[in-house]
Amino acid sequence: MEGKPDTLCYDINANCIGGFIALDQVSKYLTGAGKGTKALVICAEKFSTILDPDNPTTAFCLSDSAFAFIVENDGDATSGLIDVLYHTDSSFCNTVLYPPKGNSGHHPGDLTTWDRIFDGMGSVNFALDNITHFLHRNQINLEQIELFLFSQFSIKNINIIREYFQLPEEKIPFYSKELGYTGASSPFLALDKYQKKVKRLKKGDYILIWTLGTGYQAGLMLWRY
Repeated sequence: MEGKPDTLCYDINANCIGGFIALDQVSKYLTGAGKGTKALVICAEKFSTILDPDNPTTAFCLSDSAFAFIVENDGDATSGLIDVLYHTDSSFCNTVLYPPKGNSGHHPGDLTTWDRIFDGMGSVNFALDNITHFLHRNQINLEQIELFLFSQFSIKNINIIREYFQLPEEKIPFYSKELGYTGASSPFLALDKYQKKVKRLKKGDYILIWTLGTGYQAGLMLWRY
């Protein structure tokens, strides 16, 4: 990529919440380190070579993808990351595994093991239990949120949250039906598609992000555009 020699580069493996964590980390680095104004976040997934074609949970919804976005600190304190909240439950750590026996036991042709009991509902309950308090501590209410960027893993899970909070359907984009589920990039790819197909966000608009990664971890992020 011909980056500068003094550029900080690193890789994180946090499964489907990786893009969310990267955005959190680079936002805080750019505002707190006092140097650097831009960060490039790249999310890449190649699910097709590691998924079991006989498992209906994964065979028909996950897709290969590569997506990148730039985070910039332009000195405007009125936009950017406002707050983030995480939830971790390691009791699900063995439900989705690749390689099945760890990297030390990896063999060519290994496929992901995906226990069908993992459907992301723990992260849904986390959202139901915490969204109101999370917004309240930032003096924001649901009506002020312009766009809800939710994990594109399951429309069923999205609808549970939407119906619980009585959210407008048009504020919750879902593109996995046409793109497949793209893992770490899914909420950000949804933002890109929304702005191209529906409308551009305006400066000052509030965005609420909710996503999850196997293992498992979930997160809420409040962002001002």
